[in-house]
Amino acid sequence: MRIKILRKEKIDERFQINPKMSSQYMLDNLFNPNSKDSILNKKLIFYDLETNGFLPDAYVHQIAALEFDLSDAIGKIFNGEDYDLPQAATDGIVVKAKFDVDDFRDKDERTINERGELRANLFTRKSSKIDMAPFLAGRNRISVKKGSEGRKTNLYMSPEDVNVTIGCVLARDESTRQELGSKINLMLNFLSQDEIGLSDNLKAMIATCLDSDIAADGQTTYVIKNPSFLVNGRELSESADSFFSDLYALCQVLSSSPYGYPSRRGGLRYDTTKEIKDKLKGYKTGPFAFTYGENKTFTHYDDFPLEKYEDLQFTVNDQLPNEKQGIDAFLDYLIGLGKNKYILVGHNIKSFDNTVIMQRGELNGVSKRKLSFFQDSYALDTLTLMNLYKKQIAFFNSLSNEIEAQLQISDKSKDVASRATQNAQTLIAKYETLKAKLEGLMKLHDATKDFEQTHTADDDCEKLAQVTVPTILELYEMQQAFREITEMLDLNPYKTDKPGARTFHSSGNIQPAQIAKTISSKIKGDVLQQGSLTPEDALMLSNKEDVKKAVNDVVYAFCKDLVKYQIENSTLETREEITHNLSNLKTKKVNDLFIPWLEKEKEDLAPQTFDGNEFQPVDPESLADLDIPDMQRVDESKTLKVKIMK
Repeated sequence: MRIKILRKEKIDERFQINPKMSSQYMLDNLFNPNSKDSILNKKLIFYDLETNGFLPDAYVHQIAALEFDLSDAIGKIFNGEDYDLPQAATDGIVVKAKFDVDDFRDKDERTINERGELRANLFTRKSSKIDMAPFLAGRNRISVKKGSEGRKTNLYMSPEDVNVTIGCVLARDESTRQELGSKINLMLNFLSQDEIGLSDNLKAMIATCLDSDIAADGQTTYVIKNPSFLVNGRELSESADSFFSDLYALCQVLSSSPYGYPSRRGGLRYDTTKEIKDKLKGYKTGPFAFTYGENKTFTHYDDFPLEKYEDLQFTVNDQLPNEKQGIDAFLDYLIGLGKNKYILVGHNIKSFDNTVIMQRGELNGVSKRKLSFFQDSYALDTLTLMNLYKKQIAFFNSLSNEIEAQLQISDKSKDVASRATQNAQTLIAKYETLKAKLEGLMKLHDATKDFEQTHTADDDCEKLAQVTVPTILELYEMQQAFREITEMLDLNPYKTDKPGARTFHSSGNIQPAQIAKTISSKIKGDVLQQGSLTPEDALMLSNKEDVKKAVNDVVYAFCKDLVKYQIENSTLETREEITHNLSNLKTKKVNDLFIPWLEKEKEDLAPQTFDGNEFQPVDPESLADLDIPDMQRVDESKTLKVKIMK
């Protein structure tokens, strides 16, 4: 867990925890009070920063480093006892640096100028450039303030103001709606063709913002609704803000995971995703980028620190320190704890917080001795922990129905699977996919689900400590349930005696057809991109007369064979792992597998020689000894070996 922070580059874990960081390793070693590797014999310092921007200008205005003793609660988890969550830190330091918005106004100049131009162009007076409904809704949100220097665009738009206003811009007139609507329509039809299910949340956005019609060929066509129904004269409907905000959210969802097509997918699907994403990016990085004033409001600067931590606040002669003094004080606190006596615990500290401390420390002239001490800190990034938790939720969610229907497991294990399904639904409803964000994870545990994340550094530390304990309990219980299930899954239809192969599978666990269906769209794109499947070959190998359907059939058959081989000959444990593995094969590697498979399939259909009245036997195996990389990061210097058994 020891880290080394490379200045102006990245954080590199010297302890090499990544290969070992499985839920089993965490439970058996990191969080097990009886393990020699347990982190519970050191001070756990949960720490978080709040900045007013991104590097290199990420001025640090809040630092919280709070000590939470989790050893008693985690010890009780391992003993099967009830536990109490820590309600407050036992020690630590909080730093609130000076943050006067006027000091940063020059840095906001470009954003405010672009915002002012947009307001003047669209929302000052009604013109032919914008329809009445988006004009009225946007004018209410992108306001101005009067002062000695005249009228200025508002520096303090809330996230809700921004979302509504961008929606107004996206739907400002018929021409703009048609252009964007065509991309949304194309995207939704791609998702339909690829049989990608839509969440209830996404369906609700579609119902709010789009009209649909079914063409003669049975294909559904979508257009953005004309928002004129939201206004009566100059009176705006109460539902107008929801319409424009949902339109913006709809574009966000369609251009991001799990619906947006990634760059490796290529083709028109990716181009459409990128066009929608770029349209949003133009506004979020232009007139609606976060100003420093808005950041100060968003991070609740004025409410920091919490009253319970006021005694831990660092000041200089009873005054707020500047950024350099604040970073110095934080590092002095760590040095005072003693080398190797503490562990920094934080959410995404590997990618953000640690790097910010190093870069802003160097920029401010903090001593190299102090930064070097910080570099040598032990650290545990809870994003790793939460990602493992999220993956286990996904695993049990995917198997919950099969487990209950096919296996006579204990009520406790059934309850684990049921909770995992509920948790999955909670996260998907909030993010459209399973994400390891602190705000969402708080909603999964009874003790924290009623709290809101305030985005002050000390409150984030406290909420993270309170979420970490029940997360460990859930990991522990899911691991126990997993062991019980694996002991019962002895009859494996894909079982093989090959060394290194998996030892169990349930017929309801991993179905080749399900995975093949999931990956076939991506695989088809790879095959067609390289021209490896001609229309003639597709028609010959399928019973379809339509080329498109024939291609789909052939690719699907290839995918099923690919999945079957992977199940029988890999050490991957879950459907999600196999799906992820095959979905991430590079285009060239897919075709290196497909071309010999195709030749073998064509050979099987070719006229056979007769020996008397009998056909010569043909080896039915179409794939053999495929060296497909496992779930570890693929070394691109190594080629994918393919051997086709003749």
